[in-house]
Amino acid sequence: MSLRFQDKVAIVTGGCSGIGKGCAEVLVEQGGIVVVLDKAADETSPSLTGPGKVKYMKCDVTNEEQVKNCVEQTVKDFGKIDCLVNNAGVHTGLVTIDTISVEDFKTLFDINVVSMFIMSKYALPHLRKTKGSIVNLSSFSAVAGQASCPTYCATKGAITSFAKGLAADEAKNGVRVNTICPGPTNTPLLQGIPGGDNPDNKYEMVSNNKIRSSRRLFQWRFHF
Repeated sequence: MSLRFQDKVAIVTGGCSGIGKGCAEVLVEQGGIVVVLDKAADETSPSLTGPGKVKYMKCDVTNEEQVKNCVEQTVKDFGKIDCLVNNAGVHTGLVTIDTISVEDFKTLFDINVVSMFIMSKYALPHLRKTKGSIVNLSSFSAVAGQASCPTYCATKGAITSFAKGLAADEAKNGVRVNTICPGPTNTPLLQGIPGGDNPDNKYEMVSNNKIRSSRRLFQWRFHF
């Protein structure tokens, strides 16, 4: 039986937990070589099983120099990059425009959006060589909106628009750029949001029978 991602090299940001970890698991199971970039990456990073390989690199994806070094190291170690999964991001929780500072919004934008720009900028020269793929993790909030989360919605909307524009530019280079907009997914990030696991509050939509599994949510969504 052939493996879907045999010998393909993928970078997954924020891959030590949640959706990023789920993506890395599937890629490794299908024979992929996965480089996980995460601020939490160290010797205690979760081990993944399968015929593929995984390497962890400690990286703050808002730090241009760290990103550049990690991309260069990936190519040095494995010779190429076939896919970039821009997954790293944070959620502010329930905050209105009156309760979040300008500086906190700038920080949120840096983490959720500017990091994807930095990653894409340094990975693209290598993705063009392999006719590879960029997969951005956005959110249903990018298109549907979400009460008490205007700044979070703004960052996710920016991710979607960025991908559309970048896809138009990179079509001539054979690089595909796509965005996935999942609904609430059972991850440590969601569980850490105040009230996020309580079906009786504003997060009623994510009660246990409606929360998706990060392990399987994207199993058949990758194409490269």
